[in-house]
Amino acid sequence: MLDILFTMKIYFNQLRQHLSTNLLPVYLVSSDEPLQQIEALDLIRKKAFDTGFLERKILTVLPGFDWKMFQQESDNYSLFSEKIIIDLSIPNGKIGKEGSDVIKTYCNKPNSDVLVVIRMPKLQASALQQAWVKSIDKIGAVLRIYMLTHKETDQWLSQNIKKFGLNLDNKCKSILLNSIEGNLIAAKQELFKLKIGFGDQKISEEDLFNTLANDSRYEVFDLTQAILVSDFERISKITHRLMQEGVPELLVLYAITSEVRNLLKL
Repeated sequence: MLDILFTMKIYFNQLRQHLSTNLLPVYLVSSDEPLQQIEALDLIRKKAFDTGFLERKILTVLPGFDWKMFQQESDNYSLFSEKIIIDLSIPNGKIGKEGSDVIKTYCNKPNSDVLVVIRMPKLQASALQQAWVKSIDKIGAVLRIYMLTHKETDQWLSQNIKKFGLNLDNKCKSILLNSIEGNLIAAKQELFKLKIGFGDQKISEEDLFNTLANDSRYEVFDLTQAILVSDFERISKITHRLMQEGVPELLVLYAITSEVRNLLKL
């Protein structure tokens, strides 16, 4: 059973602790930092799967989206149906009047066998005063994810270098930190490339510079991000560009299969 206890605005670094004791009926996850948004969504889904939500419906709100699809899925009260997660993606951040009304109506009477997870670009502060956002805040959680500061990015990079088992000294780490310019997707791609190329071997400054010099205009992880949000036009563009630039197929497959493995674990 989902908890309907209190309103909540939470931050990314509080999410894991929140989910250790709570699972609210609706989560709105907004961010312009895609990697943390993906990780936040994964944490919510894992908690849901662990508590019996075994089916997942993915709905993407594009121009012309039929909100009756959401209503049909969320009104499923069959005794024999499994508890489901409705993953509602709004890539352009525009919910429209009909969508706003549908969400408000649902939040007034949520289905205890349904978990609604909404993902969209970062909400501006003024948007928090919109009626549909307030309706979510009354029964669920609104999670706005911010770009990391330079210090936070440094800490994130140190943690992930250790997680990947890479042998980088502080000078190489500083070079890598400055090269990614706060882009965590780019940073994770570089760590994958270094892991594939060097394993746990010592990585020199020359090795690092040679790896960074081979970066593509379109990052491989941009492709996995586009796949996760079902942005078919972007998938096509990035795939074509990666082929033109001769990006190794192994790197592309490694990035995609890593995401597939994460989903299979869930």
